[in-house]
Amino acid sequence: MEVKRPEIFDLFRIYRLLFITGIGIFAVLIYHFGMIEITDLSVNAVILLFAAACLGLFLRSLRRRLFFGKEISLHQSMSFEVVMQYLHFMSPLLPEKTFESEFLERETRIKSEKISLWLHSRVLGVYLICSLAGLLVSILYSSPVFSVFFAVSAAAALLTAVLRKHIGVLSYLNSVVFGVFVWGLEGIAVTSVFNHFVSPADSWAAYLILTAVIEFSPVPFAVGLAELPLLIFESPAVFWLCALFHFFRIVPVLALSAVYITRYKFKISDFFNPRIIEFLHRYPEEDVPDYEEVDGAPDVSIVIPAYNEEQRLPSFMKDVLNYIKANQSRLSIEVLIVDDGSSDNTVKVVQEFECKNPNVRLLRQVRNQGKGAAVRRGMLEANGRYGLYADADGATPISELDKFIPFIEKSDKIVIGSRNISAGDVQQEREGLRSVMGAAFYKMVNFLAVPGIKDTQCGFKMYRRDIIHKIFTRSLENGWAFDVELLYLAQLMGHSIVEVPVNWHEVEGSKISPVKDALKMLAAVFRIRSRQGGFLSDS
Repeated sequence: MEVKRPEIFDLFRIYRLLFITGIGIFAVLIYHFGMIEITDLSVNAVILLFAAACLGLFLRSLRRRLFFGKEISLHQSMSFEVVMQYLHFMSPLLPEKTFESEFLERETRIKSEKISLWLHSRVLGVYLICSLAGLLVSILYSSPVFSVFFAVSAAAALLTAVLRKHIGVLSYLNSVVFGVFVWGLEGIAVTSVFNHFVSPADSWAAYLILTAVIEFSPVPFAVGLAELPLLIFESPAVFWLCALFHFFRIVPVLALSAVYITRYKFKISDFFNPRIIEFLHRYPEEDVPDYEEVDGAPDVSIVIPAYNEEQRLPSFMKDVLNYIKANQSRLSIEVLIVDDGSSDNTVKVVQEFECKNPNVRLLRQVRNQGKGAAVRRGMLEANGRYGLYADADGATPISELDKFIPFIEKSDKIVIGSRNISAGDVQQEREGLRSVMGAAFYKMVNFLAVPGIKDTQCGFKMYRRDIIHKIFTRSLENGWAFDVELLYLAQLMGHSIVEVPVNWHEVEGSKISPVKDALKMLAAVFRIRSRQGGFLSDS
C-alpha cells in the first residue's frame, strides 16, 4: 500500500493551515491599523525598499561565497542561497540544516567537514545576530531587563562557538561579522525610508524585529506572523512599510526560484515531503547492484545513429574497424549502427560492412524518429559492459575511446567528451556562427538544466551498462535535445559525470541549423525540466 501520498498530503495540510492562519492574522492587523495613504512614499522610496531586499539577497550569497572560497562560484552561491531561502519561505518546518547539508554535498565537491563547519557557524550566527538585534532594540527603548536577557543570549551563542572546537572560532566570527554587515547595510537602506514616517529608534526596531521573526517563523512566507510584533508600535506607517519590505524580500526569491528550483531537479511538491532529504542522500554509485555478466558479451558496444549518412559513414566505419583490429587483444567491441529511416543508400552501405564484419550489427527504424530515438534503441539493445555512442560523421576520432576507458573502469558511471575543455594534446576546430551559437547554447543549458557540464552536445559519450537501462528507459526526447535530457536524468539520480577533453573537427554535411535548432533545443530544455524534474516523482 502506498504510504508516501498521505505523508505529502499531511504536511501540505499543515502548511496550508499555518498559511491560512497567517493570512488571518494579517487581515486582523489590516483591520487594526486600517488603510493608510502614505503620500510621502515616492516611487524612489519604493525602489529603494526593493533594492534593499535584493541587496540583502546578494550579500547573503556573497557571505556563502567568501566562506567556501574558490570551491564554489558566486553564481553557485547565489543559486544555493535562492534554493535555501525558497525552502525557508515555502516549507519552514523542514529541517533546513540537514537539507542544506545533503544538498551541498550532492551539488558540489566540498568536503562534508567544511559544509558542517558552514552550517554550524551559520546557525549559531543567526542566533547571535538576532540576540544582538534584540539587545540593540532593548537599548533603544531603555529596557534593562530585556537588555540583560539578550546580552546573556548573545554571550551564550559566542561561548557555544568557543566550546565546540569543530566549528572553528575564526570562521564563525568571520561569518558573524559579515552577517552583521549584511543586516546593517540592508537596515540602513530600509530605515532611510522608514525615517520619513517614524523616529530612527522605531525604524531600526521595526526592521530588526521584522527580520528576526522572518528567520524563525514557522508560517510559510512568515506572512502575518512577521508583522504581529509590530503591534507594539501602534503605527500604521510602521506596519505598512514593514509589510511592503517583507513582500519585497519574498519577490526576488520566488522570481529566481523559477529558474533554480528546476535547475537542481526539484519540483514544488518535493518541498512538502519530509522524505526529500532521504532522496537527496541517495548515491546510486553505492546503491546500484553489480550487473550480471552475459556470456560472450563484448567489453564495449559502439552505437552509431545514422540518418542519410551514405557519404560520411564509410570513412568513419573504416576508422572504427581499424581501431577494433588494432585493439582486439585488449578490448572486444561490437558496433551497432541504427538506421533512422534513411531515404538514401545508408542501409546498403551498412549491410556491406555487416556482411564482412561479424561484430557489426544493423538496427533499422521503420521511419525517421530522430537522433535521440536512434541512440536510445541502440544503447538499450547493446550487450557491452560499456555503451558508447558516437556521431556517424567521425568528428570525434574513435581513438579518443582510449581516454574514456581508465575513467569508466575505475568508478565513474558516465564519461562524456567535451569540446569546451582545453588540453595540451587536444585540437578542437570550430569556427564562425556555429562556434558563437554553440557557446551561447551551452551556457544557457548549463544555467537552466545541467549545472557543471561544459559541453552537453558532443556526440561522444559512454555509459556503464548497469545504469543504461535506468536512464535511457526514462528518456523521452527523440530530437537533438536528448543529450541534455540524459544528463539531466543522470544528475537527478546522482550519478557521477566526468568530462574529458577530446579532439574534434567539424565535418561538412551537418544537418543542424544553428539558429532554428538552437531555439528548438531551448524549448526542449524547458520541456525536460517540467517533465523530468522532481526527486519524488517516482517514489
